[in-house]
Amino acid sequence: MPDQKEKKEETAKTDSSNKSNTSESKKDNTASTTNTSSNKNNTSSSKPSNKSSNNSGIPKPSNNSDSNSESSKPAEHTHNWVAQYKTVNVPEKGHNEQVLVQDAYDEPTYGYEYHSFCNTCGLDLTANGINDAQHVKQHMLNGEGGSTTQKPVEVQTGTIHHEAVYETRYVVDSPATTKRKLTGYKCSSCGKIK
Repeated sequence: MPDQKEKKEETAKTDSSNKSNTSESKKDNTASTTNTSSNKNNTSSSKPSNKSSNNSGIPKPSNNSDSNSESSKPAEHTHNWVAQYKTVNVPEKGHNEQVLVQDAYDEPTYGYEYHSFCNTCGLDLTANGINDAQHVKQHMLNGEGGSTTQKPVEVQTGTIHHEAVYETRYVVDSPATTKRKLTGYKCSSCGKIK
């Protein structure tokens, strides 16, 4: 009998320990269920936060579409400036100056005067400063005939001075030309001017 009591007590202990184990496992299951439900709550609470960030309720476009919209914008224009010129006529430049046309000179003047000439030898007695009578006498002493004749002779009577002659002439310092003058710059692609 005492053995049976002991067996019953052991069985009761075993049952009670099994029950306690079962209740502990139930508690664990309940805790895991509680954890699972709390996870669900966390998940559900995180979902509304996403919805609240997008007030319209329409899903927000991805970042890829943002980058596409930026790339679809036209690239900023870079100007290609080309120099613009106009043709300018530069007139001839020069000055007036006096140019020598003829040097100064003295012009002799002539007139006529009468000279005595020997009829025997033809000598101009007046030009040589010989006395007519003595010359004729000498010819006569030599047995020659002796006489004189008066003839007009052209002689220089003076001079006329002529000054140098100048005239005004236009002298070209630089001839007329054309040159290119910078007027500004124009973009070759859009036409903007600066």
